[in-house]
Amino acid sequence: MIGFLICGPPGVGKSTNIKSILTKVTTLNDILILDPDKRSEKDHEERSKNTLEEVYTTIEKKKNFVYIATCGGIKIITNVLKTMKESNYKTIVCIIYTDEKTATDRILLREQKTPPEVIKDLHSFFFLLLFKLLLQYFLIFLHDLFLLV
Repeated sequence: MIGFLICGPPGVGKSTNIKSILTKVTTLNDILILDPDKRSEKDHEERSKNTLEEVYTTIEKKKNFVYIATCGGIKIITNVLKTMKESNYKTIVCIIYTDEKTATDRILLREQKTPPEVIKDLHSFFFLLLFKLLLQYFLIFLHDLFLLV
């Protein structure tokens, strides 16, 4: 079984780009796409909660899936990853990011709007997260390079 977590702030293209991401990394046709933005509930929190419940049900049923989410709640994502590991899933986490202005412009075209303060907070969170990840990668690279010399 394989599970994908597609994470990023609102408006970066998570839902829009999932098909092209999948075609680059897998040939599996039996992947459920679990996306709160594609659900019919009016309230965003209810859509997110129901999608998360669907993720856990899908893991129990041992099906391949993609979970598209903001992933701003580290505790939730950590629990999903832990459950996937305990269920012997292969896991791929994709973090998608674009600048805040581009994301805001995209959100303005949507039927479901995201409050500006939420956009700003989540973009700041992901910018710092990506910076930390890149810094860690760079430091590991320097360490490995130093060991080679």
